[in-house]
Amino acid sequence: MNDKVEYDAHADEWDKILAEGSSDNIGNTWNYTDNLDYWRHQRMYKFALPVIETAPNASWLTVGDGRYGRDGIALKRLGAKSITCTDMSATLLKRAKELQLIEEYSEQNAEKMTFDDDEFDFIFCKESFHHFPRPFNGLHELKRVARCGVILIEPRDLNIDRSPLHFILKFINYFASGKILSHKFEPVGNYVFQLSLRETEKFLLGIHCTEFAYFELNDAYTKGIEFVHLDSQKYNDVLKKISVKGKIFLQNILSFVGIMKPRLLGIYIPNEELTVVKKQLLTNQGWKIMNLPKNPFKK
Repeated sequence: MNDKVEYDAHADEWDKILAEGSSDNIGNTWNYTDNLDYWRHQRMYKFALPVIETAPNASWLTVGDGRYGRDGIALKRLGAKSITCTDMSATLLKRAKELQLIEEYSEQNAEKMTFDDDEFDFIFCKESFHHFPRPFNGLHELKRVARCGVILIEPRDLNIDRSPLHFILKFINYFASGKILSHKFEPVGNYVFQLSLRETEKFLLGIHCTEFAYFELNDAYTKGIEFVHLDSQKYNDVLKKISVKGKIFLQNILSFVGIMKPRLLGIYIPNEELTVVKKQLLTNQGWKIMNLPKNPFKK
């Protein structure tokens, strides 16, 4: 049996970003805070705020953060202080360090990290889990390295987390594309391993966790929004803003009436019991607390 693990081509993508070096290089926009794409991501980053507020001096590790350490920079803007950014390829992280955008970085395979147990307080992994060829191996590693907890933000598997009227969503997707897509691959070569609440529960029950928190969020992308300034009144920019926000609005309606679940799922896996204060801060930010049954046979 061939058990060789194949990883995607993100390292080549980062090399390409550096090689292009032009003013229209998409990599130049990744740490702007005034464009439409950052607005999208900020809607996700803000959910980390209650965790940061309850542990202001905690150490953080970002995983799959190869885009100049954008996640680490966002956490710092929210108040996190000690942050180490990691990615399978450190090409752009090295450059970010040289530009003083980040303080610490490390080249790491998330499925087999070189860090000690409990070396960092929290781990933040945003839209990277679905690139792992063995995602739950990776999640075990994140749990091992995190002393206090792990935050995942990922595309959601709507075929598992089904809404009551899911069949209508299937019809809409078929009408729009002419086919029913149950699986997805990305240009860099990875299978998109989407997250679901059901699979998260099963994973956590297997390692005897009894509570976690989650949030749901709709999101949309239109090509070129990285170059759209939030205040721009240019015709094409206005159209892109209407497109992105209109798609999110439509998804919110479909979620409200039970045709679909929100497209993004955020998971906070604590390694310690959540305090009343932390639960309140989490729920105020839009998180929901999920309690799991205790294993009656575990001594």
